[in-house]
Amino acid sequence: MIPKVRQQQMHTGAEAKSPIGLKILGIIFLKILPIVASLISLLISIFGAPGIISILPPSGYARITSIDPFPSDHLIIPIEWNNTKGISSLIRNPCLYLYQINSVTGNVSELKFTMAGTYENISNQELKNRYTICDSFIIEKQSITAKVIVFHHIDWANETGNDDTGYKFHFNVGDHYKVNIGYSINNNPEIIEPLIDDLTIKPISSGIWDWWYLDT
Repeated sequence: MIPKVRQQQMHTGAEAKSPIGLKILGIIFLKILPIVASLISLLISIFGAPGIISILPPSGYARITSIDPFPSDHLIIPIEWNNTKGISSLIRNPCLYLYQINSVTGNVSELKFTMAGTYENISNQELKNRYTICDSFIIEKQSITAKVIVFHHIDWANETGNDDTGYKFHFNVGDHYKVNIGYSINNNPEIIEPLIDDLTIKPISSGIWDWWYLDT
């Protein structure tokens, strides 16, 4: 019977040590957990959170013949940015690449419009005010952020409204453009993607600006 007693004693000793081992493992786990969480956060900040940033097709656009003191045409486009990532992102330096195709010669001319700033909305009252000057903005995580963006010709800095000798750019009514948009996310290289298949320059019905819906 002695062997049985010894086996029982050995078994009882193993059971007595088990809670202590679990406690040690729990302490180690609690100490490692913040390190693992910090590492995951660092990897997300470096490589980005899962998800994508995309642009929804714009419903329309406005053209304004001048915004004081700059006498050139400006384009105003409400753009919705869909961010499915788990973190907010910075959109930097949005710009438009406009390609006009001459139906007779087949030649392509390119225009570039850069971001001048933003309006709260498009209305007679709002356009009486000066837009907010900026060239970047934050889009919130897992949401759609709408921005009414004002674009001006890349040579806007050469413009003057004092006389007729300054740089001025005006579209020709009837011209058609394919429009791509370029932008950077955080510090990443520029992304260029299609925005509007056919932007037709139409006459302004009255005043200095007008709004047109785009075919979807």
